Amino acid sequence: MNRKENRMDTLNNYINKDLLFLDLEVNSQEDLLRYMAKELNRRENVNEEFIKKVIEREKEFPTGLQIEEIGVAIPHSDIEYVNEPAVALAVLKNPINFYSMEDGKKIIPINVVFMLAVDDGNKQLKLLQEIMGLIQSKETLKNIIEADTKEEILELIAS
Repeated sequence: MNRKENRMDTLNNYINKDLLFLDLEVNSQEDLLRYMAKELNRRENVNEEFIKKVIEREKEFPTGLQIEEIGVAIPHSDIEYVNEPAVALAVLKNPINFYSMEDGKKIIPINVVFMLAVDDGNKQLKLLQEIMGLIQSKETLKNIIEADTKEEILELIAS
């Protein structure tokens, strides 16, 4: 198995159809984070505290990344708020502003959000690295944004 297949297999273990949100329409970063965290909570992947903590963490440690013309964010919180590891993925109908991970004063319009809920610090770091590898492909990112179905997105992540 090559390194890419290993990366995708691992991400596939954390992501599923119920946590994919296509053409999600929200009005603000906080609404977006709250929505995604509540979905993770509803599925019992995270506890109630995760919702508040992921919003607080994003304010202190922004996660926005500019990948050419596409904005990606990877919000997450501490492992103690996670019951069962998962990754939620949202493709936004309209971009929402996040601050840059690299420059906390720079605003990036975000199109794609990976919300991590991982219960082990080493797994979280590995998953962040894997997602970074995935989003380095502009073509894959564009295909995720243009996907019509959740199945298409799962296929793209698996390929």
